[in-house]
Amino acid sequence: MLAADWYGTKYPVCSGSYAGERKDEPGTGVFLTAGHCVSWLSDAGATVGQLYVTFDSTTTYDLAADAAVTGATTWYRAKAVAFDPALNHDRANANGGLGGICLWDSGSPKLIPGTDTAVAVTTDADGRCRAESTDQRLDVADARAFLGRFLDLP
Repeated sequence: MLAADWYGTKYPVCSGSYAGERKDEPGTGVFLTAGHCVSWLSDAGATVGQLYVTFDSTTTYDLAADAAVTGATTWYRAKAVAFDPALNHDRANANGGLGGICLWDSGSPKLIPGTDTAVAVTTDADGRCRAESTDQRLDVADARAFLGRFLDLP
């Protein structure tokens, strides 16, 4: 989960995944999420230092209780963000009758079934959790060129 800290309280922003170690900065991980999950920072008067990532599976948020994030015990503070505003998104998956994509699911990986290999990132959802997702494919040339700046790609 990617969260923004506002006055000591963390609020959910988006989902995402660990993409690997940053190739030009060993020991620093790359968190992969949708571009719109970070493009709002300057417009909102926020800074990168207000962004935190957790991989804690007990993390939750309650929309009825101001959506504050609870349950996470380990947080990693963002050092930098990068997004390519030129990248658009492709429409990749139907929900297959298994439910839908919810708000804050943006940025979550679309995996090859049975693997941990991401082939796309969710970029759109709905508040009622019934939408099919709109996804940014990771295998297209533009996405690979952007990601290749930060990661050693297969």
